[in-house]
Amino acid sequence: MSKNIQEFCKSEVVTAAMTMPLPNSGEHFGSPVSIGYYDNDGAEVWVDFEGSRFNLPDEHIKPFIKQLLRAQRLAKEASLRNNS
Repeated sequence: MSKNIQEFCKSEVVTAAMTMPLPNSGEHFGSPVSIGYYDNDGAEVWVDFEGSRFNLPDEHIKPFIKQLLRAQRLAKEASLRNNS
């Protein structure tokens, strides 16, 4: 199968495909990140990047986002320290 084709089954709904271009250049460093959910009983979200997928059950979404924001804050702080 070609790396440019992502196949999904009927029970998977794609809600976003995000590209992440580099600032000022518009150059992309990888494939889009796909986000979606399973069309079944649970409130489970999935995130896929270049064929690697992880699932986030409902109860883990807020803690996951909290840790992403923490990592972002720490990265900004490190960048400020390194650039001063």
